[in-house]
Amino acid sequence: MPLKTTWKEVKVNKGYDPANDEWTELPPLNTPRVLAGSVVYKDKIYVIGGNSAISEKWKKEFLPEHCVSTVEIFDPTNEKWSPGPELPNALCGAGIVKYSNTILIVGGEDDKSWMAGLCWLKDDNGKQSWVEGQELPTVMSTFGCVVANIQHEVFKQE
Repeated sequence: MPLKTTWKEVKVNKGYDPANDEWTELPPLNTPRVLAGSVVYKDKIYVIGGNSAISEKWKKEFLPEHCVSTVEIFDPTNEKWSPGPELPNALCGAGIVKYSNTILIVGGEDDKSWMAGLCWLKDDNGKQSWVEGQELPTVMSTFGCVVANIQHEVFKQE
């Protein structure tokens, strides 16, 4: 029996507090979205790109039609969202990760094509912008990525 999926837009954001092991409701984003990337960077939550509406095409074929190039930043100290630096391209489904002192965006897709590139956040004395990087050997979208600092001793064999 095939699985029937019902899609519904949700405009609620939740934040997890590990100290109290509880979820709390956050203010809504300025642009509701699905398939956005998110990362904590400099004690703020960055929500990057995404699909701003669930269309009939999405419901049938899982193909995005309303990708955005906007970034929103949540500051937990004042509990407000503010606009972040605009992306060079609209995208959704990208892998997002904090790496060293920057944010990396890997792959993704828009309503025209899959993406095979990466870009990173440049922070020049408080002025933030995205720098496009090299093309990757293959396209990728809707995947997870992680940066791990693994000690070399883990790989030593006795």
